Amino acid sequence: LGIGVGLLLIKFRRRIRPESMILRLLSRSFIIGSTVIAGSFVVFMLAELFPGFAGVFDFRPIVYYSIRDSRFMSDSELVFKKRPFVEFESTELRGDLYNPAYGVDVQPHAYRSSVDADGFRNHHHGDQADIVVLGDAYVEMGDDDTDTFAYHLQQFSGLTTANYGTGWYGPHQYLVMLKRYGLGKNPRYVLFCFFEGNELKNIIDYLRWREGDYLILWPPPMLSFFQRYAMFIRNAYSTIPWLARPGSQLPPAVTPHVGPGIHPDLVKLDLPGRSVIDKFVNQSDTRTPQQLLDTEEVRELRSILTEFRALCVEQMIVPMVVFFPMKAHVYAGLVSPDSGSKWNEIRDEQLASLDNVENTVSIICEQVGIEFISVTAALTQRAKGDKLLFYHFGTHWASDGRKVAAEYTADQLRSREAEAQ
Repeated sequence: LGIGVGLLLIKFRRRIRPESMILRLLSRSFIIGSTVIAGSFVVFMLAELFPGFAGVFDFRPIVYYSIRDSRFMSDSELVFKKRPFVEFESTELRGDLYNPAYGVDVQPHAYRSSVDADGFRNHHHGDQADIVVLGDAYVEMGDDDTDTFAYHLQQFSGLTTANYGTGWYGPHQYLVMLKRYGLGKNPRYVLFCFFEGNELKNIIDYLRWREGDYLILWPPPMLSFFQRYAMFIRNAYSTIPWLARPGSQLPPAVTPHVGPGIHPDLVKLDLPGRSVIDKFVNQSDTRTPQQLLDTEEVRELRSILTEFRALCVEQMIVPMVVFFPMKAHVYAGLVSPDSGSKWNEIRDEQLASLDNVENTVSIICEQVGIEFISVTAALTQRAKGDKLLFYHFGTHWASDGRKVAAEYTADQLRSREAEAQ
């Protein structure tokens, strides 16, 4: 259509004054613009029909394609899931918050993972498991397949576990995983692992996805070809500045710090015998539990947990919610006054609101009738030692953090079984 209009303008231009610069510029602009649009449409069509086409030309800088690679596939309920038997290995992995512009040396570590036929990091391949563990990256992650929270929980408890953790998932997806995979394991317990940092936001994001927005980088269900094309154009336009840079996945821009003290984005942790410069990404919710209980996301969480309990009770399974605190919650009491300005500006507010989300989830569990376990106290106590429980410049637990959480959860399960007997 654009090309046709451009040609008509060229023909019309010849019938009037040849020195008309406006029509000349308009016709050329239409030709160029329509060529770009037609070209992008052809590229998008080829990438949709032949997924390997996007991989050949490395479209990962365009967010529409950044996770739509060979490791993932779309799912009408889970949004996306990992493909069967995918393996990942790296010897140079650093925390997800690392950026060389901060000027802090962060040592890389080895990381190796593999998934089963359903796309989960399951070390247990039997038809039955004593414990089904639902959650996000905190449940999925481990430096190897014997370092996940679920694996450590099995070692500490003596009960077999099935791991259904996937990064970027939230409460709605946990419920889907329970119905699709977890109940079939005939477990005695199902652990609904709730990460403080983003679960409430994940609930809203999932609801918006069902209404037609995209979640992370995945389009909503039943999105038409032309709607996906429009999304591709928006993503590509916003990515243009990245295309001129070498590499396809660069860390976000960070302004180097000039002057005394550490970078404003960072915190200084006072640990026994040493200080550690690190970064927090999640902040405590400053709304009180009374305010949170009246929000859309918490009302939806109550509905999800109500269904979660009903599904478990019907199968004579014990449902439990296990609360996972974020790094700022665990280390807030160890942050030095010499930390970056951004933390110091909100320090008092954050310290006063540390328990808001945890107390809110605890109240809901009591209302719904689900047992509630929080690993916050165990992690906070161990954080006073000399080992980092979270990856240096990372959002998630390091191996020691996973072990602490798993050991405490196992202790709670043993205590419950002893009381029942």
